[in-house]
Amino acid sequence: MKDKDRKKKYDYDSMEEDLKEAHKDSRARKDNAGSYGTIFKDDLEVPKWKPGKGEHLIDIIPYVAGKFDPNRPEGKNAYFLDIYVHKRIGAGNDQFVCPSRNYKKRCPICEEMKRLADKGVEWDEYKSDAATRMNIYNIVDLEDRETIKKGVQVWAIANYFMEDKLRAISKNRKTGEPIYYASPKAETGRSIAFEIKKKGKDKTEYLGHSFEKRDEDIPADVLDQAVCLDEVIIQSSFEEIYEAYWGKPYNKKNDRGKRAVDEEEDDEPSDRKKKHYSSDDEDEKPKHKKHGDDEECPKKGGTFGEDCDEFKECKRCELWDDCSTKHDELEEGEKSDKKKDKDKEEEITLAELADMTTKELKKLIKEKDLDVDPDDCDDEEELVEAIADELGISKKKKSRKTDDD
Repeated sequence: MKDKDRKKKYDYDSMEEDLKEAHKDSRARKDNAGSYGTIFKDDLEVPKWKPGKGEHLIDIIPYVAGKFDPNRPEGKNAYFLDIYVHKRIGAGNDQFVCPSRNYKKRCPICEEMKRLADKGVEWDEYKSDAATRMNIYNIVDLEDRETIKKGVQVWAIANYFMEDKLRAISKNRKTGEPIYYASPKAETGRSIAFEIKKKGKDKTEYLGHSFEKRDEDIPADVLDQAVCLDEVIIQSSFEEIYEAYWGKPYNKKNDRGKRAVDEEEDDEPSDRKKKHYSSDDEDEKPKHKKHGDDEECPKKGGTFGEDCDEFKECKRCELWDDCSTKHDELEEGEKSDKKKDKDKEEEITLAELADMTTKELKKLIKEKDLDVDPDDCDDEEELVEAIADELGISKKKKSRKTDDD
């Protein structure tokens, strides 16, 4: 099929209008704030682009959004997939598309982060688990003839390295008009130039973003190669993410994340221990150190039970269930002791009432906000009885001292 015939199957004007809307969506979402495992399916039909250091020139190739795009309606033209991804998760340093940030579904990692935040754990202790914002594009590398021959490639890049930079320059400085750089039309679309620099062993910088005019429209055969980006990413289940994150299979009865979400569909009892991970085998006890008859916290300086969830190591500690139970027991015991002390402090006997002076009785009425009016009592003995009634103290008459004693 000749390129002229191919172009007939595309309505370039309609595509441009859709993509203008996509550009506006991107700008509106600019402030949204997310060698490892991959988020791409194995059957990805085009290669993944991995640019090295140096100068680069690319074209962004638009595509039609599918039903899994969290931002663009299905069937509308789009030019990038804007998603949040959890990185470096578990022993395999896996990546997971966040079900919560992207699709409003349960995410075991986000739930654990919320639980830690609610407990007052410092952000630095768990910020590495937070989902980061990633942009995925269909691109053509325009460096030379050989790279152009490779056709469309998929590129996943952090939002702050690319789309953030492009938004910042996507306006004509003279007219103030927006630049729709992802349009397939030569008169409105633009090629994108930038440079990658390495700083030290791990740090990479993306610099010098600029737009260059195209000589021609994006060819129809190139548009044909673009993949639906939201359909080539892996959407892992809650159970899969849970197992990778905690290193153990998910167990609904001991769902650690239920503290952070409303689980109306779960009829299981909701005590603290059942909301956290533990082994299915109740007879199987975790191996741990003992110090006499007391468990020992594996974290140096930590106290078993008292310091539950105070350290970043707590969330993957094999003693967590026992430590959490001990923590609850200590809290309950502390509350009970305080209540007993308070009750003991506040308990007043009839004998003590009888020994009080009139001034002391009036002060007691005021402090405890008792429904007793001293003026309604004929004498001090009647006043004592009225106060005793209000306090629920059994009445046994006893001789009293007076203010003159």
